[in-house]
Amino acid sequence: AAKIPGTVYYNPQIVRTTGNSIHHFASNLLYALFSFVYSPDEMHFVAVSYMDPITSAFIFIGAAIVLRHVGRDRFAIFLVTSGVLLLFLVGASHDREHPPTTRMYLLVPWFALVAAIGLIWLETQLRRSGASRRLAFFVAPLVMALIVGANLYQAYPLSKWRMADRYQTAQVLFLDVA
Repeated sequence: AAKIPGTVYYNPQIVRTTGNSIHHFASNLLYALFSFVYSPDEMHFVAVSYMDPITSAFIFIGAAIVLRHVGRDRFAIFLVTSGVLLLFLVGASHDREHPPTTRMYLLVPWFALVAAIGLIWLETQLRRSGASRRLAFFVAPLVMALIVGANLYQAYPLSKWRMADRYQTAQVLFLDVA
């Protein structure tokens, strides 16, 4: 009985009808799938998506590459299978209206891996196109610097600005001071 909270069985409204169950799982799978770009519910001091826009672009590229290699590469099969399983277990098997932020952090390493595949693809394309070695050598550090900058912007000024009204209570102020 202690393990039921947090699952779909904790909210009987979800599993009461087939239509409710399909709507719950489909909408939450969709939210979880695109959570690196869009977060429908701002909570736990997270006011933005789980990845920055630059990394998100590389996730789209990396996902296309991984899906293209599914029939030939065992690691691609593993990556897709683990992603689908994580999306279901983390993003849809809960009792809330939107995927909870505390669970969705489990997808961040998977998103980062797929984005790294996209970044490697970019570097490979630059080398194949005959770009100068210096350009190919500086692209990855430049992109990484842009990613760090975007994350710092999202973490500090943007999140503080977006969360100013939501979390300005006495309890939050005490925890912040402590």
